[in-house]
Amino acid sequence: MARKKRKTPQVATGGSPAVAPKHNPFRDAEAELRAVAAAAEALAATPSPRVAAPPAPATAIAGATADEAGVSPPATMDDFAVAMTGVRSLSPRSGRVAAPRQTARRPDVATATAAQAASEATFDLLFTTLSRPSWSAERGDPALSDLERGLWSAESELDLHGFTEERAVRRLRSFLGEARQRRWRCVRVIHGQGHRSEGDPVLRGACRAALQRQSAMVQAWCEALPGNGGSGATLVLIRLQ
Repeated sequence: MARKKRKTPQVATGGSPAVAPKHNPFRDAEAELRAVAAAAEALAATPSPRVAAPPAPATAIAGATADEAGVSPPATMDDFAVAMTGVRSLSPRSGRVAAPRQTARRPDVATATAAQAASEATFDLLFTTLSRPSWSAERGDPALSDLERGLWSAESELDLHGFTEERAVRRLRSFLGEARQRRWRCVRVIHGQGHRSEGDPVLRGACRAALQRQSAMVQAWCEALPGNGGSGATLVLIRLQ
């Protein structure tokens, strides 16, 4: 097998060996920058692949109407005229639409008459409530106010027409005891208006005086409302045990 010949180092003229060249870092960096620039130019010159755009959605389906396909038909002048129905154009002078005139409505005669009658009835009821004779065993008793306004309903009544004063008082006392025993809270005593009496009605005065003397059984009394006997009857509130 042939042996390779060893190279003997060359000797420079003058008898000294040859010296290797020194490393230059700036020269190596310049070479690397040139290589990067060349690669960038080559990449820029290469054409990029194009991506196909997706197909546009169909606006209508063959054989379908505009409503079925979900497409609004184009508006026409007729549609605009219908939409503008009732709209008033601006005045060229003022630039503002004048407010419509409001005509004064005549009051309804029946309504006005009913309202006036209700007002008069309320006034009459208030006047009769304040002016009717009444009595209460306790000052400021709210039960008397309710009795005067007609909030109590009579559960029984006693008619004393044709009785003498003495018999009427005895019968009234007996009736009050019965009412308390039966637990009647409100009763009515009919004594009449005394048209046959000379001066003040005798029977009415005697009955109301007897009621005030029976304060153990009578809590309050007042003259009945006009529609419930008026001055010819007295509502009595019984004091229960």
